[in-house]
Amino acid sequence: MLNREHFVLLAGNPKDWDDEMIRRTQGRNGQSLVEVQRDQHARGRLSAKLLNLPSGWAVMDNSGLGGDPFFQKGFKTKDAAIMWGKTWANGDPTMREFIASRRDMEG
Repeated sequence: MLNREHFVLLAGNPKDWDDEMIRRTQGRNGQSLVEVQRDQHARGRLSAKLLNLPSGWAVMDNSGLGGDPFFQKGFKTKDAAIMWGKTWANGDPTMREFIASRRDMEG
């Protein structure tokens, strides 16, 4: 689930996944956040985030549950990385989301 104080959703439609996350983690018998994230990832949910590296911009796996942490790296500009990430997420918006930190979007 997206912390909207620090992050912004750039593409994708994670509402159903987020609703499930809330439903499954609430209450005395609620599952752990990590447990639900692992299950959702196994069912195909993918989350990527924009990342500012010393060598340029990248789009990386936000869950940490995949193999290679980078979906794509080596972008010279933030705009190029955002365009790639949006295209990727919008390829299957109910299964993918693309986020960025508010700090990276403002800077």
